[in-house]
Amino acid sequence: MKRIQYYEDRCAAITRPSPGNHDDQSSYREALNSRRLAIGAVAIEFKNDLFATHGVQNNPKREELFRLAWEYGHSAGYYDVDAYFGEMVALVK
Repeated sequence: MKRIQYYEDRCAAITRPSPGNHDDQSSYREALNSRRLAIGAVAIEFKNDLFATHGVQNNPKREELFRLAWEYGHSAGYYDVDAYFGEMVALVK
């Protein structure tokens, strides 16, 4: 698995748009949406990497396990999601 810091750094590099840098509300909302999609792409890459690392790519309960790990840990970052997932993965193996 890539180092967790890799995912943290990628998200940190995705700049938050400022309303003052956009001519109208529509372009600002478009910039916000682009940022949301970019962060979502990082999260999906992280999730797939997590599944592969723990050998659960084909486990039917992997998504539910990830949902729980994300729910418990995402506010503290990818490190905590990884830790929760690692603690609970034995439940689905």
